[in-house]
This record gives sequence, C-alpha cells and structure tokens, in this order.
Amino acid sequence: MTSVAGSTSVIGTGPVAAFDEAGVFGFADVQAAQQLAFLGGATDPRVPLAIALAIRAVRAGSVCIDLAGVREAIFESDENAVDVSALDWPELADWLACLRDSPLVSVGVDGPPGRPLRLVGSLLYLDRYWRDEQLVRADVDIRRSTPLVGADRDRIAATLRAVFPRVEGPGGLAPGEPDQQRAAAATTVATRLCVLQGGPGTGKTATIARILVVLATLEPDLHIGLAAPTGKAAARMGEAIKDALASIGDADPAVVRRLGRLHATTVHGLLGWRRDSTTRFAHDRTRPLPYDLIVVDEMSMVSLSLMARLLEATRPDARLLLVGDPDQLASVEAGAVFSDIGALVRAQDPAGRATTATRELLGRLVDPVDRPALARPGLVRLGHTWRFQGRIADLARAIRDGDPRRVDALIDGLGPGDNVTFTPVSRGPADPAYATLHDRMLAWGSELERRAEQGDAEGALAVLDQHRLLCAHRRGPAGVATWNRIARSWLERSGEEATAIGEPLLVTRRDTALQVFNGDVGAVVRTPAGRRLALADLHERSVRFLAPVQLTGLVPMYASTIHKAQGSQFREVSVVLPDQGSALLTRELLYTAITRASGAVHLYGTRAALREAVSRRANRASGLAGDRDDPE
Repeated sequence: MTSVAGSTSVIGTGPVAAFDEAGVFGFADVQAAQQLAFLGGATDPRVPLAIALAIRAVRAGSVCIDLAGVREAIFESDENAVDVSALDWPELADWLACLRDSPLVSVGVDGPPGRPLRLVGSLLYLDRYWRDEQLVRADVDIRRSTPLVGADRDRIAATLRAVFPRVEGPGGLAPGEPDQQRAAAATTVATRLCVLQGGPGTGKTATIARILVVLATLEPDLHIGLAAPTGKAAARMGEAIKDALASIGDADPAVVRRLGRLHATTVHGLLGWRRDSTTRFAHDRTRPLPYDLIVVDEMSMVSLSLMARLLEATRPDARLLLVGDPDQLASVEAGAVFSDIGALVRAQDPAGRATTATRELLGRLVDPVDRPALARPGLVRLGHTWRFQGRIADLARAIRDGDPRRVDALIDGLGPGDNVTFTPVSRGPADPAYATLHDRMLAWGSELERRAEQGDAEGALAVLDQHRLLCAHRRGPAGVATWNRIARSWLERSGEEATAIGEPLLVTRRDTALQVFNGDVGAVVRTPAGRRLALADLHERSVRFLAPVQLTGLVPMYASTIHKAQGSQFREVSVVLPDQGSALLTRELLYTAITRASGAVHLYGTRAALREAVSRRANRASGLAGDRDDPE
C-alpha cells in the first residue's frame, strides 16, 4: 500500500486504500488526492477516489476518466494489468451526485472556473486538461471553416496541377481515383487547417514538399516553420523534405533552393523554451509565432497540452498543416490529440461552420475526379500506397483494421521468401526458439564492432539503422533491460564498461548546449583522440564526435521500447511480444512496431499475445472527439 504521511481517515480507511493495495495507484496519485480532499474539506471517501483516478488517468495517457466505464478499464501496475473486478466500486449515480456537490468540482461546460476538477457528464477532468481540450476544439472548429484564398483561383488551380501532375497506370492512380495529395494541397492553400493522415508509404513527406512548392510559388514572401515532436524526428523531417524537393524535377529551381534552406526544429524549440517554466513558452497568444505556415510532422506523438500551446501561439491568419499516422502510438503524455482532431473534423459539425463557401472554393481548385477526397473540409487521408509493399504492408493493414483472423491467416501463409517471420516462443528469454534472434543480433553487433574498431563512424551509424530489437516493456522478461543484458552477453560484453568500442548507446537526457536530445542513438568508435561517441547530425548530414564523459544518462542500446523507436525507420526490426494479459498489448503498439521496418519484420511471441494485441485498441479517454471509430 502506498504510504502517505499524515493520511486523513477519508484516505486511509476509504476505498482509495483498497484500490491502492490492489496496485491501481502510485504514490503521487494518492498524495495529490489526499491534499486536494483535505483542502476541499471532503468527507465523502468517494470524492478522493475519483480525484485519484483522474490523476492516474493523466499519468496513463488519458486526459480524463470516464466514471461510467471505469470498471471495464484496464489498469496497469509495474507494466502488468491489474484485475479490479473484485474491488468495491461506488454506485455511479450516487458517485456523480457527491462529486457535483463538492466545492472541488466545477460541473458542466458552463460551470464556474477556478476549481481543480471539472465534471462533464460522466467525464471527470483535472481542470487544466479540460481547458486545453476546449481550446483545441474551438481553434480547430474555426480554422477548418474559414476560407483563406484571396488570390486568383485559376492561378492556384493551375499551380496545383503543375506541381501535382496526375499519374495514372502501373504504380500510379487508377482511372477515376481521386488524387488525395492534390486535395491536401488545395486544403492547405484554401483554409487555415489541413489534417493530413496516412500510413507508411502513402507519400506524406512528398506531399508536404510539393505543398511547400505550391505555396512558395503563389506567395514568395511566405514565412514557413517546420517542426516535429522530437529532435530526431525534426532532423529526419528536414532531411526527408530536402530529398523530396530534389526529386521534383519541374519545380522552379529558385523556389526549391529557398525551401531547401528551411530548418526543422522541435515543437518545443519552435515555441521557444522558457527557463522559468516547464509548461509555458516564449510564444503564446500575446507573442505569436511569426510564421504564415506551420507544418508539424509525426503528429501522433504530440500531447494535448503541447497542441494547445501551439494553437495559442499560431496567428489566427496563419495556415497549419498537421501530418501523421493516426494509427500509431499516441504521445507518452496525456492525450491522443491527432486521432481526436481527425475524428472531430470527420464528425458532422453541429454549428454548421464548415461553410458552403469553403466547400465550393475547394471544389473549384481541383479537378472533378479529385473532389471526393475533399468530402470533409480540413481532413485528407492518403490511402494510395506508393511504396511499403509485401507482407509487412499486408500485416500492417490487418492490424490497423483490428482483424485477428486476417492476421492469423497471414501468419499461417508465410513462406521462405516473405519479409515477415513469426517465431512462437513460450518459455521467456531462455526459449531455444530465440536462436534466430541470437544469430541476427550477433551478426549485427559484430559488424557494428568491426566498423567502430576501424574508425568508420559513418559505417557504424549506418549499421545502427540496419536492425533494431523492439520491446513493449522497459522491465520484465520481455523488457528492454532484460534484452539489453542478453544481447550484451551474446556479444561477450556483459563484463565490459558501457563505453567499449562498438557499444551502441542511447541518450536519455537532453543537453541543449551540446545539441543532444533524449532518444538520440550513437556508437562508441575508435578515433585518433581515443574513444568517442559518434552521433549523426542529420541537419548537416555529417557525424559529430563527443567524449562519452561529456554526457550524462547514456545507456546501452541493443534493444529499445517501441515508443522510443517511434519516428525512426530501420531495415529490419525484431519484436519481442510480452505475454498475454499485458496492458501494453494493443494494436497501436504492434502497428507502430512493424511499421518501423522498411525491409523485414521478425515477431517473437505467442499467437494468443498477437491476437490480443490486434483485438485491443489503446483506450485514451477524451471528450474532444467522442467516438474515434466514426466511419471514414
């Protein structure tokens, strides 16, 4: 049981204690609930229980707790599911009634401000997240409904056709198939919000690059900001856009050169860090960002609070292009805001703000064949796959659709030439079935060490991207800590220091002065100056060298969590699935894992765990969009 000094009787003897004993709560959940209950003079033990659940919900990734469905929710303690069916849950109607009577709780959308919690129906929020959610809802509603174009529409349409020429036939569009990329460009030109969704290989980066060319051609003085949630994702975004720009053969060279000088940064960096605050930024409503167009990639990794701060800092007349794959894992912080925004735009607008003028304008900017892609102003989903073929793509689609029977059929039909393998294992890390993983890791680690010993830093970093071992958990038999130990022992490094030549290292602590970010990966290589950590500088397309002692928080990286790998791409990935019953087994986790691979995926686990992952969606409670399963 979590021990909190000075616990009041309403905590110490009430339902919070029983739930804590069952492993539902952490120390901070109980401590904060106790403090709020004391300050609010709560005497009903159901009030601190609801408070602790709301705090825990945020810690688990939700922005609120739905008290009507909380008994069916999966709770997690030490990354294992907690059975809460035997706990004594309050009766819902009485529970909601006591919360409505509490001075700690503001009730309804029109309830008074300034209280720490807000109850809307059966959704209980910490008030900060309620306010962020309302800000995002209002801003999205306004942005998607207001046309922006004041220039020559015929010129815009001609520019769209020139930059997005229609390609039909093998490898291109089918006759009559809408050009979703051109539709996305029209939406970005014509309105202040475009939500661009798409899976791997659907051409998101190519679409961004061509949209930039269209707008830079139409508006030469356009000020553009590029951002992504992490430093690594931002660097990859900038690199990918430069490559895509170089492939646009018929674009104005001067426009391409100007766009090629754009520098992508993190969303936090775009907003401007403040030393006196961890939640506020240099740019906000009173000092908005100077950009006419802001493009944010890898949006699935953006939290609700960060999205709210970005919208606050974006000028009302600026365009916003939000890009990502909504089927991937959501942010490690609270909210699944990219999925929510997509669902919000898909939903019928009760205020009728998706104006006829907006629809008519968009329809005039594209050819008739493309108009079905503009059915929901503000949202375009790329469905045509230009690359990412084979069994990986088939498996990704089956997982995304939540179809375990299709996944079973695909696994059963795998052959020697396929780029997906499934190895059944049932005895943990000691299972002999892991022999293929042993051989793969040994070959990868040996090549990494060979390149590092030769001082070939670029070659060593290239090897890092050839293979990645992915785990759902940080700890436990299927966790990163276990598999890091095993991989080091396979490579006979278990007794060596973590800065041995050829050691792959993960940065876990940001160092702004050195421009090193949490999640950066490098390798220890031999240099004339001694052992140095080689890190890729993707902005400059070069290698940086740092003495390992310059950095704190370096850990061996033979395996990483799937969350850490998000935003990265590898030629091959090996995925160790946790046992059936893990709270982390979701289709979003599995989909994210296999779509990290461009060449081959190797799955290790049980069929039961695989089916469970495919069948279960990540459950992040939110009031922003209601049901995210609305049909496309």
